[in-house]
Amino acid sequence: MGLFDRGDSYRLRDPELGRRREKKKREIRRYQPPKPLSWLSCGILAAFSLALFAYAAYTLYWHFAGTETAALAYTALDGDGNVVEDNGYAMSTVLPYTYRDAAGVLYAATDSLTGYSGTVGETIAVRYLPGNPAKSHLAFRFDSLLTPAGCLLLGVFLLATAVTRLREIFGKAAPAQEQKPEAK
Repeated sequence: MGLFDRGDSYRLRDPELGRRREKKKREIRRYQPPKPLSWLSCGILAAFSLALFAYAAYTLYWHFAGTETAALAYTALDGDGNVVEDNGYAMSTVLPYTYRDAAGVLYAATDSLTGYSGTVGETIAVRYLPGNPAKSHLAFRFDSLLTPAGCLLLGVFLLATAVTRLREIFGKAAPAQEQKPEAK
């Protein structure tokens, strides 16, 4: 008797049970293609494509309208407007920084480092809007044009799919009534 040989003394189920049971005959069904998109699904696709267009526009706006400058990392402004070191965030994904706009006015902000693969030294690149220099983001978020281009391409594809399907749905829902000439 081997180590893994359990013998024939017990069975968990009756071997004759499978033979005695009547088996149902399986009926063959014809292939049915998947149901096409409903008008609600088309609306969801259109809304998602508009959200993609908005994100792409926001990213392109910051890329082309924003002004890039160097900011002092891990710094903040005290009550008098002086730059002070802020080491409370040294082991965090939140980065406090200070920067000067083109007019020389000093601003302080914080931003998330999520998605940033570089190292943070004394300075880091920041983009701000010349019309509103108090609003800024880290520049790495807007360096690549591949993300907004992909969003625009996917948005166009999704919107075209939704519009085409809506035309099919509402074109069939209200067909033009053609009258046949009566045979005499």
